[in-house]
Amino acid sequence: MKKKDDQHAFLIMISKIDEQFFKLINALLYESNDIFVHLDKKAKVPTNENLIFFKKNQIHFFQEIEVNWAGYSQVRTELFLLGKATHNKTKYKYIHLLSGSDLPIISNQKIHKFLREKNEEFVEIQEINQESSMKRIRYFYLLQECIGKHHGILWALQKCLVLIQKLIGVNRISSNSLKIAKGSNWFSITEDFANFIFQKKEFIKMLFKTGQAVDEMFVQTLLINSKFKKNCADPKCGNLRYIVWGKKNSPKILKSQEDYISIEASNKLFARKFDEKVNKVIINKVLSKAKDL
Repeated sequence: MKKKDDQHAFLIMISKIDEQFFKLINALLYESNDIFVHLDKKAKVPTNENLIFFKKNQIHFFQEIEVNWAGYSQVRTELFLLGKATHNKTKYKYIHLLSGSDLPIISNQKIHKFLREKNEEFVEIQEINQESSMKRIRYFYLLQECIGKHHGILWALQKCLVLIQKLIGVNRISSNSLKIAKGSNWFSITEDFANFIFQKKEFIKMLFKTGQAVDEMFVQTLLINSKFKKNCADPKCGNLRYIVWGKKNSPKILKSQEDYISIEASNKLFARKFDEKVNKVIINKVLSKAKDL
C-alpha cells in the first residue's frame, strides 16, 4: 500500500496575479499540500474569477499588507503567512516560502519523498557577523518603506541620515551578543521551527523593524542562535533552491537552454527566478518535467 504523504504548507508572496502565478499554483495543487498566498495590498485582483479559483481549490488567499522592497513589510508578510500556517488545524511536516517568480523543478511526490525522513532546516546562510550584514541593523533606516527600489530624493536623504548616525556613533546592536546572519530569504523549514519564529515576532520587530533588507536576516539570525541550529541543513543543500546570482547580488532570470540543463542537474527542489515576459518556453519545460505522474 502506498504510504500517505505528510502535509506540507506553501507560503507564496506575490506582487501581482498573472498567468505565471496560476502556473505555479497549478503545479503545487496536490492532496497533501496547503497553499497560503499573500498578494501585495497595492496590487489589484483582476476579476472575481480569481477568487472563485482560490475558494474552489481550498487555497488560503490574503491581501493584508502593503509590501515594499527591502522594507520591514517583507518580514511582516512572512510572519503573517507563518502565523496562518502554524495556527491552521493541520500539522505540517514542512513549510516552504516561495515567491511568484519561483517554480518547483521536481514533482510533488518527489518533494514529499525527499523530505519524508528529514528533520532539517533548509535555510541559506551566506554570512555570519559580516559588516555588510551588521550595518543593515546597526543604524535606523527610517525611510526604507517609502524608498523601495527608487534612488531619488528620499534615498539620498536616508543616506545622509545614516552618515550622521555613523558620525555620532549610533549603534543599535552594540550591546547585543547575538550572532547576526544573512542569506536568501526563501526557505523550507519544519513546523516546529516555524512556530518558534512566529512566537519570536515581538523580538523580531524590536531588532529588525528599522533595518534595511532584513527579510534576508531574521530567519537566519534566529536559526543560528537557537536550539534549531543543530538541525541546519548542509550548506551544500542550502535552501533547496537553484539560484544564479547576477549583478548587484540579485537573482538572474533563468531563460536559456543552458539554464534548463543546469536546473535539471542541480538536485534542488525549486528554482528562481523565472519571468514569462522574458522566456515562457523554459517555464513550460520546467513545469512539464515537474508534473506529477
